[in-house]
Amino acid sequence: MPAHAPLPNRARRVLFVAIAIQLVLFLTEARSSVTALADSSTANRPQVAGALVRVIDGHGYYAWLRSALIDGDWQFENEFDFYRAHWKGGESLRGRTPTGATPNHWSVGPALVWAAGVVPVHLLVTACGWEQEEPAGYGPLYQLAVGSVTLILSVATLLFAYGIARRFAPPGAAAAAAAVIVLGTPLVAYGTVEVVMAHGPAAAALAAFLYAWLRTEGGAGARRWFVLGLLLGVACLMRWQLATFAVVPAAEAVGLMVAAGWRKAPGLLVRLTAAAGFGTLIGFAPQIAAWWVVYGVPLLNPHPTHPDWLAPSFWRVLGSTDRSLFFWTPVTLLAVFGYGAAVRSSAPRCGAARMLLLGAAVQIYFVAAVCDRGVFLGWSFGFRMLTETCVVLVVGLAALFDRVGPRRPVLLASVLSGLVLWNLILLGVYRHGFQPPEGSDPAVLVQKAARYLQSRRLDAVVSVVMAFGLLRVLTTALRRVAPGADRAPEPVEPPGARREV
Repeated sequence: MPAHAPLPNRARRVLFVAIAIQLVLFLTEARSSVTALADSSTANRPQVAGALVRVIDGHGYYAWLRSALIDGDWQFENEFDFYRAHWKGGESLRGRTPTGATPNHWSVGPALVWAAGVVPVHLLVTACGWEQEEPAGYGPLYQLAVGSVTLILSVATLLFAYGIARRFAPPGAAAAAAAVIVLGTPLVAYGTVEVVMAHGPAAAALAAFLYAWLRTEGGAGARRWFVLGLLLGVACLMRWQLATFAVVPAAEAVGLMVAAGWRKAPGLLVRLTAAAGFGTLIGFAPQIAAWWVVYGVPLLNPHPTHPDWLAPSFWRVLGSTDRSLFFWTPVTLLAVFGYGAAVRSSAPRCGAARMLLLGAAVQIYFVAAVCDRGVFLGWSFGFRMLTETCVVLVVGLAALFDRVGPRRPVLLASVLSGLVLWNLILLGVYRHGFQPPEGSDPAVLVQKAARYLQSRRLDAVVSVVMAFGLLRVLTTALRRVAPGADRAPEPVEPPGARREV
């Protein structure tokens, strides 16, 4: 957060409660790994139902790290064999690449960030001489290391989301928007429960990129554009589909060239493009190296898709009953309404809001064009392919809360807490196997939620307690404060004084 904008108590309380809820959800999910550590007979046994060993996606992401660390190569036969041994008949990767390797079409980025937790654990296990049951690298300590890194990144996503929202709203509304967008969307699922999917690390990377862009908006220095390119490259390293968000700084670059005039515009374009392109190349370099080793080429689309750019499935993505964004997570619809106010405003930040909305729209268009054409949701919580895009929607919520919150704080906080509670209930529906078949009637989802609540009463009570705690702090955060306390958004620096990275 900026040094000149200290975090007020009411905003701090909202963020603290949001972090506490994330921690509770993570510990609930990771308790099997924690329990196994206390039992000497299972402490070093590979877990079949841990945070990693679930579906093929988790094996694919983790295989990049596990194979290099344990086997010293990027041959993935034993990683995928372990998956097939416990999930017979499940999806598997067969065949060989041109280099003779087993294909792995999942991105390498998540494995790189998980290495921050897994490598120290591996060094500790090796130094202490703890014998592991084969296959090594899937024991409880490794599982907790991966999950802990993803949880930390999820907290970082929350804080970056607050920083993004703070550019458009006062602290209370910004903190409320950040908490609701994280706890009321798929962000909470892939940051605390499905910790081995790429969406958690990818959301943190995209949030860091957008926050850095907003903090330095208007700067034309090569260093700033190199850093922005580097952060975008890291986001693409997590999920290369996020490259569409390059449209956000590209739109700003067009504005800078128009302001510079036709004489200076060509040189400015070359400088900005070269700096940003070089940074993106460096950030994405590990994926290029991984593809080169496994596939023999530096760039490719390892997951074949057949997009239809002229007939994108917008209804399938946004409104259908099969886990679409607005159907499964209605809080995102509120964010869209809030964006309507933000982009029509005469405030200094409306231009930035328009560019962020453009980035979200391009990502939605891309996903709608490829969805069900080689790309499928599978077993997922909500519309997982737009998980990272939820970070952008925090701006709409912040603008909405800033306008409505002071007038109706109790009513708005109650609605928001109810939506978060519904999302937590759906998270339980997903975690415990109550998820309805694809394309089911909305009533079926309600029935499944009722069955979950009846069979998991303790979980239901915990969810209600967490939602009530959020209600208390949201109500305080949304109330109108005394003039001059913390009402105004952060001041917008004049162009000549804007900070560069």
